Amino acid sequence: MTIAARAFLLAERIDPRGLDRARSSPGGPMALIIEGPGHAFTFRWGALVTIGMAQPAIDALVMTLRPRLSEPLATPVEEDALIRSPAEADGPDVAGTIQLRDLSAPRLAILAEALAKSAALSLQEANLARTLDRFDPMVAMLGRRGRLGVSSRALLRSIGEALAARSRATGRVDTAAK
Repeated sequence: MTIAARAFLLAERIDPRGLDRARSSPGGPMALIIEGPGHAFTFRWGALVTIGMAQPAIDALVMTLRPRLSEPLATPVEEDALIRSPAEADGPDVAGTIQLRDLSAPRLAILAEALAKSAALSLQEANLARTLDRFDPMVAMLGRRGRLGVSSRALLRSIGEALAARSRATGRVDTAAK
């Protein structure tokens, strides 16, 4: 059986208070109790992962989460994956489909966390690249003239933006913990 998994980075944070939760672990995914087939996991740092859910059910779940979002993203970041189960061993096949021995809650939680972190890191990578692109004109001028043609205040602002983007990229999702 092949099912779809989708991760959505919706906001900077999701307030989990009052959500109908099946279980959760500190800092990890919170499994939500949903109506109908499938599984859903939320993360305090703004991600939602759905597994085996139909699009209308996903849309309804996102709408129920909207009031709980802090600093919602204008355009949510999405990551999609296909899961095939049962399989001989856990891991991706040559086509990129994720093979799982079974669809047990712990396996799905690990998969949800990986997809959510992938979505978060995609956003932070794009933000970091955009910030670093602002340095290109300054670097080119430094190479041509041997000095910068911008004020020190503008330079310090750009450096601050780059450092903040780097901090967000590494601090939002602790990838070293997994």
